[in-house]
Amino acid sequence: MGMPLSDTPAEVETNRMLESFGYTVLGNIGGGSFGQVKVATSIKHYKHVAIKILDRRRMSSTEAKYFLERELAILRILRHPNIVQVYEIIAMPTGKVFIVMEAAETDLAKKLKRVANIPENQAKKWFSQLVSAMVYMHEKDIIHRDIKCENVLLTVDNQVKLTDFGLSDFSLGFPMLTQCGTFHYLAPEILMGVPYNAKKSDVWSLGVLLFVMLTGRLPFRTSRPKDLLRLQHRTLDYPWWLDIGRSCRDLLSKMLEVNPNKRPSMAMVAQHPWLLPCYKR
Repeated sequence: MGMPLSDTPAEVETNRMLESFGYTVLGNIGGGSFGQVKVATSIKHYKHVAIKILDRRRMSSTEAKYFLERELAILRILRHPNIVQVYEIIAMPTGKVFIVMEAAETDLAKKLKRVANIPENQAKKWFSQLVSAMVYMHEKDIIHRDIKCENVLLTVDNQVKLTDFGLSDFSLGFPMLTQCGTFHYLAPEILMGVPYNAKKSDVWSLGVLLFVMLTGRLPFRTSRPKDLLRLQHRTLDYPWWLDIGRSCRDLLSKMLEVNPNKRPSMAMVAQHPWLLPCYKR
């Protein structure tokens, strides 16, 4: 489980620190917004755990003050069955921070590399869980700002868990200006650099994710910001679009509405007829 361990002095020291807290590192499983992630066994929790490792010494003062502290504050608040559970946050005097959380079987991006797409009935179940998590977050005035397939974990019991809150923030009712997120999932208003309602931008990103789940493709494929903005204004009429059920297409069209004022809230998405049969708060 995970990639082989590195034997650099820094890695060895980190692994020793974790072992002193009851965690035996097995390998590396990737990285988040501002740190690497390891998989370990835990004598505390009697299971595999994922440990996100952050180092204040390698961050600028701005990153340490705004991004790290905000992520830690948000993680201490969130408690939802479809949001990755945090077991422990360990802050070391050396500046390192270990965020210990539940480990998952894989993530949605890796799943989509193995299969062409997710069948609509299965996609509906997973998507309803993500919407439930996002409604919960938005009700607490917390925005994710980096919704994408890589940040959706899949568990052994076929549940999804939203993860990586490194770019998350508190939404206090004011328009935001920070341009952040993953390029192909960015809402038009973020690309245009205008003040935006971040909750509505989360809705857009989740709409892109749903499209990718159902088709195995990005709805807007380009590497240039100007071209992405142009494509976002076009009607979704690709051949594989017709393989999606009518009700689901209606939901996607609403979530991928270019005008954020016409785009539904996350709570409205939860009430769409396509989701209602399996949506749970």
